[in-house]
Amino acid sequence: MQMSSDHNIHETGYSRKIRVLSVLVYLLPMIAAVIAVLIEHGKQYIYSTYSILYVLGAMLGAFGIRAFLLRRIRAHVRRKTFEPSKHKAHSFHIWEKLACILLVISVFCLFWFQMAPNPDYRDVLVSYSSGKSGGDLSAETLDSPEMKWILKVTGFYGYQTGTADQIAGVDFSYPVNLPDVENWLKIYWGIHDREDAIAVIHSMQEYGHRARLRAYTRVNPWFSAYYHKHHGSDALQATLDIKDPGLYDMDKKSYYFAYSRTHEMLFNVVKLQGALSAVEQSGLRKGLMAYDYMRLMRVAQMCYLAGYFSGDEMLKTCLPMARTLQENYDSFEEIHMNYLYGEEFRSQRRFSEASRHVGELGRQISDMKFYGYYEDTKPADYPFDDFVAVDYDVNLTAEQ
Repeated sequence: MQMSSDHNIHETGYSRKIRVLSVLVYLLPMIAAVIAVLIEHGKQYIYSTYSILYVLGAMLGAFGIRAFLLRRIRAHVRRKTFEPSKHKAHSFHIWEKLACILLVISVFCLFWFQMAPNPDYRDVLVSYSSGKSGGDLSAETLDSPEMKWILKVTGFYGYQTGTADQIAGVDFSYPVNLPDVENWLKIYWGIHDREDAIAVIHSMQEYGHRARLRAYTRVNPWFSAYYHKHHGSDALQATLDIKDPGLYDMDKKSYYFAYSRTHEMLFNVVKLQGALSAVEQSGLRKGLMAYDYMRLMRVAQMCYLAGYFSGDEMLKTCLPMARTLQENYDSFEEIHMNYLYGEEFRSQRRFSEASRHVGELGRQISDMKFYGYYEDTKPADYPFDDFVAVDYDVNLTAEQ
């Protein structure tokens, strides 16, 4: 009698261990998979289809792992207790139910937060050969209307230093300072070679922050509340303007969104402001198109400086995006304002830091407008020697 009681106590201890291990085997792979995707996407909390498939595979794989481990554990318990297992066939039924519920919830949330590809991304895709093809930029190409139009867009990056007319808006000494260019591509874009450059450009064209914005507006309740209430109002239109003499009106935006420390704890208010401004300016379909394409045109130029692309390939990459921007926006200033909204939407900083950064961009756009950067010809009082003179509506039909 005593021996039987000891065996029951002994088996009960192992049963508890099995239950704990069963829960851990269920949950840990799921948690690890979700954490991996969060890290991969830089805390954006919006996922692509590839990420969803990755998480589902990991979660479903957890069931197979659990079944294998439980068979081994039960066999071990039977050997320790010297008795056949007394567990019923469904002794773990409650944990199986819990795991299935968690799986269903996870799948629902991941599909709800998924990003859909940009509907027209194939219009700007270009094909590349396995090796670099074409030549460097000639003086004739640099002086062409197409190249000038592209430089007028990316010149935003070099305006403050007077290098808006330079490739990528950066004044590199010749021969080009390759370590600086390569480090910039590695640090900010994860581009180490030609293959990386092509993959990054294609990925950004297919998804990018334009796709993230559409997903964000669908799932963020604050966006829906503010946008549907104030869409088209004078107050909202005022938040899209730059207040003279060049101070971006973050204070009015902050008041308009009823900003407080409580709001900052609940959500990224600057991100919300950027999303609302971009949709109000460009509509949900275009969204942050200018932001993505402007950045990619600069990346293509940097890849040319780094030697990953030839001059012909760089121009071939930029021209479809330039044509699309010209068709969808009315001016270079509107493109640059969309870039500002993109920086707001992409912000992961605290409000004070983000508003300072956005304010600097706003002051720069105001300064560029004041001194005539957006004019077709160089104004007399333009502060820098070099000026990119090009008509916004110039024909961009050259094929590469």
